[in-house]
Parts: sequence; structure tokens; C-alpha cells
Amino acid sequence: MFEHIRPLDPRSEKIKRRLLILIPIVLALSGYAFWQFKNYPQEKHAHQFFTALSASKYEEAYQLWQPSRYYHLGDFLDDWGDKRKGGPIRHFYIRRSRSRGTGVVLDVVVNNGETLRLWVDRETKGLSFPPF
Repeated sequence: MFEHIRPLDPRSEKIKRRLLILIPIVLALSGYAFWQFKNYPQEKHAHQFFTALSASKYEEAYQLWQPSRYYHLGDFLDDWGDKRKGGPIRHFYIRRSRSRGTGVVLDVVVNNGETLRLWVDRETKGLSFPPF
């Protein structure tokens, strides 16, 4: 009656069991890596901007900002230079990044806990203040 059924191969069963465990683990790790690094290019650009600010390289930071023709270097220095309301930026870290439409909103903590919001365009990597 059961002559046509072959015995199970223990080696192939072991491989199947490992694959059934390994595939969900790889998918979960891939999803986590995507979630953690999806805004990495924008975060890196903002990091370069704040590094230039903390080193008082304001012209380099102004170029990284990619300003419009209506936002002159004097305006930039009022917002980001030594005369800014919170004082010059000396240290910083990016606390959080969130994707919003065509850009990324970054929460950046500067100096002694002041939180700034920054908008980074996905395509041009131009920096600006968030539109909302």
C-alpha cells in the first residue's frame, strides 16, 4: 500500500527547516536596515552643513544650503552665524529624521539642547526651514 512513498531524506529536511527560519530573519533585518538608512543621504548632507557651521566656515555652509536668489549671505549669517539668537553652533547631533513628501524633516539638537527643524529636499539636497 505505501510502497510508492519514499522515506524522508534527513539532510533535505534539515535544509528546509533552516531556510524556513533564515528567510524571515533576513526579511526582518532587511526591513530594519531600510527603515534606519532610508534618509541617510539627506542626513549626511545636513551633517556636512552643521560641521561647516561649527567650524565657522560660513561660506561653505551657505553653498551647502543651496540658497535661492532672495536669501543672501547676510540673511544666512543672521540665521546661522555668530550673531544668531542662540549663539554660534558649536556641537550638534541629528536626533530624528522623518520623510515628508518630496523631502526629509530633520530634528537637530544644537549646543545646549536647542532643537532646530530643517527641511532637506530629496532630489537637490537643498536645505531650508520646513514649510510647516
